[in-house]
Formats: sequence, structure tokens, C-alpha cells
Amino acid sequence: MVRLAPFFGRAGLASLALVAVARADLLCSGDPDSDNFPDKVSVGNGANFTVTYSNNYKIVTNQLADETYGLYCGDKKPSAPDHVKNWYKLPINSTAVLDYTLFPYLEVLGLTPAVRIADDRLNVTTPCTQSLFNDGSIVAYQNATADDWAPVQVAFDNSFSNDTNYVAFSASDDRLGPLERAEWIKYVAVFFNMEANATEFYQHVTNQYSCHRNNLAKVDRQQIAYSQYSHAADTGAPLWTVNTSPYYDELTTDAGAHIVSPPITAVNSTAAFRTNVQTADYMIDLTPTNGDRLDFSAWKSLFGYSTKPDKDSAFYFNKQVWRPDLRRNAAGNLDWVQSSAVRPDLALADLITVQYPKYQDDLVWFENTSGDADFTTSGPGSCGAKSILTDFTKCPASPDLTPRKGKGDDDSDGLGAGAIVGIVIGVVAALLLAAYVYVQLARRRRRQRLQEFINLRNRHSGEMDDQREAM
Repeated sequence: MVRLAPFFGRAGLASLALVAVARADLLCSGDPDSDNFPDKVSVGNGANFTVTYSNNYKIVTNQLADETYGLYCGDKKPSAPDHVKNWYKLPINSTAVLDYTLFPYLEVLGLTPAVRIADDRLNVTTPCTQSLFNDGSIVAYQNATADDWAPVQVAFDNSFSNDTNYVAFSASDDRLGPLERAEWIKYVAVFFNMEANATEFYQHVTNQYSCHRNNLAKVDRQQIAYSQYSHAADTGAPLWTVNTSPYYDELTTDAGAHIVSPPITAVNSTAAFRTNVQTADYMIDLTPTNGDRLDFSAWKSLFGYSTKPDKDSAFYFNKQVWRPDLRRNAAGNLDWVQSSAVRPDLALADLITVQYPKYQDDLVWFENTSGDADFTTSGPGSCGAKSILTDFTKCPASPDLTPRKGKGDDDSDGLGAGAIVGIVIGVVAALLLAAYVYVQLARRRRRQRLQEFINLRNRHSGEMDDQREAM
């Protein structure tokens, strides 16, 4: 197992942040004739952001938000290029975070102590960020005063803003693939001169992800559907949706399966939804539940399977409805929504294990809705403990790819539609055989009794004849 981050816990993260600030100060001489940024990132085309370097400044463009930002060293702000939304002087040591999906990225880099203002603490699932909320180091956005905002140099949000101090963070965009989401750690690192740390982390994630993907390259592909219940934004009418986003499509393909992709993904009736997913072998439900547990019975009721089961839906008969419920915070908010983006290798291994239960020992996020697995609650008390964000368990070189046989988490034999028909036929045949044997035995018994009667009568008749002769 590889553990990348050398510092854990409240004090350790603060130390790492101070080291990062000190390094940025040391490098940022501001001399336009010397390279202020010896550690640079290279970014893949699919990540949808770019970084370019000059000697004393760097330019970051978020292509999804269509915004460009400049970061510079020294006291003189560069005059070019003119399309920059805002310039930020390095080092950055005070930020606001209004998109909680950024916290896992910051926690990997040890930068959460730089956060002064943040979204509601109830949304946060990363332990060390919760710890900073608890000791008052982070102020909730809704409670922040002008004095709290005064030292903030940059505010990260998940969307475009006219405010020049706001930077768009778009890693949770469903148009990004799993590794592309993870690559946004480089985007974050650029603002703190931590490119080398981000590059090392991303390389570990990529290696693990590629190993898992290669392990599933030659399996017989099953079908996975992603369900979600919601309401239409304009009318409030209920919608039953099959999620086919590029993120889930790519994750499913890399897990050795096909994603169920109907022509119309969002429908207004459960009957139409059931038709859409009738070929699925596994169902991953993504319905928000506000902390409540959505078990198999509740899922059936919500998606219209309570009246009559669909004979062709293998996932239904085998009770293969799963949810990313295992890790959550005390308020019930799911860690999957936040941490899976920065660790797609763990997300991929989980999805593989849903199909092949012996692939890895433990699941990180997914649980079967017909099971009773205990939740893992991520709270401030676990800051400093083993972290899924920075621990790397070695990818299995020769994994056991025995398919899941049936329902539940324990891989016990399940009953699909074909199995049920087979059992019924077997039971009927057994009953017919038993009836035949019973009839034959009854006939044999009757013949035996008749023969015993004849023998008894003949014996009695012989005795009477003997008596007449004696007289």
C-alpha cells in the first residue's frame, strides 16, 4: 500500500499548508528573466482546462466555464494577455470554497487550512475539513461577515460568476470522464504552486485506474443501468431517468460492462422506465435521499415494481439494485458525490466488485439495497486516520473474476426468471413422479391383499373338506 501524503491530522495539514506557502514565496521572486515555476503541469485534452507558463506568471483557462485567470509573482501585475478575468498574486494563502466537491482535492494536497469561508458544513464529507469547521477555522458562508471576507484572495465556486474574485471549479461536470475529473487536481494545484504534488498524485491514480481497466478487458460484458428519480424543474412533475452521462458511460465501459442507454432517458411514467431498463443485469441508483436509506423494497415502490415484476429484468429478480451509500457524514450526505471524483480508481474497483464480488475484499462506496451493511460515517474524529483519498492499495495482478451469482452482498445463489421457471418445472415433475409411485404402490398393495384373501379362502375351503372326509 502506498500512502502519498506525509502529513495527516489537523496539525499535519496546517504544516503542509505552511510549507506550500513558504515554497511559493521562495519561488516567486518576480524576476521576469528567471523561471519562477520550475514545476509545471501537462494537461490532457479531455480535462477541459489549460495552463500556460511565462517566467513570472501563469495563465489558467477553464474551458467549461469559458474563463481565464492569471497568477503572478512579484509586485507588478502583468499587462498581458488582455482576456484574463482577474489576476491573483502568489502565494495564495486565504480562500473561500463555495463548491464542496473541491474539498477532497484540497485535502489530498493538504490545503484545507487555507480555507477561511466555505459552504454549509453539513454538506462536507471530508474529515479534516469538518475538523476545521469544528474549531472555528472555517466560517460557514451564510454566517460570514465583511471581516471574514477581508483576507480572502480567491473564492472557488462551481459556476460562472461576474465577481472578479470568483474562480470556477468544474471537476464535477458530467461531461468529463473519470480520469479527466481526477486531473482537475492539477487545476487546483496551479493556484498554490503545488504542481509537483498534483502530478505525482494523478500519476498514481492513473496507474491504478489503468490496471483495473485492463483486468476487465476480456470479460463477457453485462449491462448496467443508472436510475434516478427526480422532478421536472419547470412543472414539478415526477421523472424517472436513466443516467447515460459521459462519466458513467466511460466508467461502465472500463468496468467491463455496457451502459443501458435508451432513446429517451427521462420519462414520466414507471411503465416507460421499466421498458427502458429491462435488459439491465445491475442497477445503480443515484436518487438523492436526504440521508434516508433507500432499501430494495422502497426502490421497487418508487420505480413501479411493486405490482408486477418484469420477467426480463435480471437485476430485479436477482436483487441487484445498488447505491453509493456506504460512506457518508453525520448529516447523511454521501461521500460518493465528493470523493469519487478525485479517486476514480476506487470508483472503478467498486463497480467491478459489484459484478465480480471476489475482485476486492471491501467496497468503498457501493452497497446492495437488499443487504444490511453498516455505514461508514466520515466525521472530524477520523481526521488523521487512514484516508481513502491518499491510500493506494495495489491493484490485483490476477484477480478472481467469478461473476456474482445472485442477490445480496454475500454472493448467495439468486433466482432469476429462468431459474424460477426451472424450479417450477422441477417441482411439478417431482409431484407427478410421486403420484405415479403412490398409485403403483397402492395397486401392488391391493394385489397383495387380494392374493392373501384368496389364499386364506382356499386354506379355509381345504380345512372344511378335510373335516367332511373325517365324518
